[in-house]
Amino acid sequence: MKHLTLNHLLRIAAVALLAFGLISGAVPALAETANWQQHMPEHIPGGDAAALIIPVVAILMVFGAPALAVILIALFVFRHRERRQQLLNERIQKFLEAGQPVPENLMEDALPSPVRNLNQGLVLLGAGIGLTVFLTLMTGFAIGSIGLILVGMGLAKILIWKLAERQAQ
Repeated sequence: MKHLTLNHLLRIAAVALLAFGLISGAVPALAETANWQQHMPEHIPGGDAAALIIPVVAILMVFGAPALAVILIALFVFRHRERRQQLLNERIQKFLEAGQPVPENLMEDALPSPVRNLNQGLVLLGAGIGLTVFLTLMTGFAIGSIGLILVGMGLAKILIWKLAERQAQ
């Protein structure tokens, strides 16, 4: 049996969420349109089918299009990362088959560097503080506290960098 990777599990979850969103948005709309004839004028251009199709298509577009866009973006990002890692592995394999030493810059790309954690942590920390201040001034702390998520992620990345630095010493 083929092993399920994280990428496959994310794809399955994304399709399931999309299907759930479409169904949960369309089913109440179809139930609402069960009595559609009492709300319609006598003559509808396109006939009775248009009166039923228009609300269903509108609901699917309102709920389905944003979910589909998010799923497609995530899919492209994961495919790009997977392909980049595959190419890196192929390059390293070619060096090993030829009996040559693997260049250090290829190995550095394969493993995350502690400096990358520091950079990402500082960017997340700055973005989180900025977002928190902006949203708090514009809407109040209830909405502004969303930026604290980024602050927490930034602090976690900086902590990871600090712990890796200590472990290296």
